[in-house]
Amino acid sequence: MRRVGAYVASYGARASVVVATERYTQQTTGNTSSPHARRVIAAEFAIVKVDTITGWIGFRDVIEVDGQALPDRENRLIRSLTGGDAGYDEARRLSDESARFNIGTIERNFNVPTTTLFYFAPQNHGRFKFAGLTCPPTAPGASAGARRRSRR
Repeated sequence: MRRVGAYVASYGARASVVVATERYTQQTTGNTSSPHARRVIAAEFAIVKVDTITGWIGFRDVIEVDGQALPDRENRLIRSLTGGDAGYDEARRLSDESARFNIGTIERNFNVPTTTLFYFAPQNHGRFKFAGLTCPPTAPGASAGARRRSRR
């Protein structure tokens, strides 16, 4: 855990803003009376190191839904984060606006990959207990592993 924590802690020194394009699929399944739905979303996603909270914040700006490009979306997120004092507020507004493209009636924008960094940051190690688990192989000759976490 020390090595993982050191990597997470030093990551910000190497990159304070990382922007990528992500593509993900949402789908509903299960025993509901609602029809099942499927949606493919492409978005610009930025991970930003913020010293005032000693951590990372993720921002998402949806640029395409089910193969249809949305108008006036190119580089909006990058411009908001590099355009002055209101950058974080504007990036948060874009993330909130993008939440409307999620499937379902609950509006949400907390499904960001930066959540994992929280668990492995050195200042949070004492709050969690990690234990190795052995999983059965998924294919001949393959091995699989998992981690169980519990909050203290």
